[in-house]
Amino acid sequence: MEVKDKNGETVVLKNNVGGWCRYYLIRGGLTNKEIARALHESGIRTGLCIDPDLEQVKAAHRVGARAVELHAGRYGERGPDHEEVLRRIEDAVRLAAKLKLEIGVGHGIDYGNVGKLAENDLIDEFSIGHAIVSRAIYVGMERAVREMKQLVGHA
Repeated sequence: MEVKDKNGETVVLKNNVGGWCRYYLIRGGLTNKEIARALHESGIRTGLCIDPDLEQVKAAHRVGARAVELHAGRYGERGPDHEEVLRRIEDAVRLAAKLKLEIGVGHGIDYGNVGKLAENDLIDEFSIGHAIVSRAIYVGMERAVREMKQLVGHA
């Protein structure tokens, strides 16, 4: 895919090991907004993985992302601030829904903690592949997927 940089020069965006986004944002002079627009115009769904922070949700919306994936790593740690982290995720989900963004939650989600998140009907998808594959080693892929689908209410 080709887009113009700030100097009007054509820059080819390609997915390479090491991440094209970092390279072109730093060296190519492209902004997140320019990349999101180019991807959207090419029919590619644009989403950003962000912390469950209201300012980051607003920024994702401002640059033209169509979706956000809220990073739930701290939620998965089950630390002393677990309920506070859950509240921040829920607040970020509500704001993202208000801004008409597609909403995913991922990283750190497993069979033991997905239930609370799954109660939130505003979440469109979960990134839970690591937990499923890990469980599949013991019970098989079909059962591991079936069990997770039951937990998120899509049985």
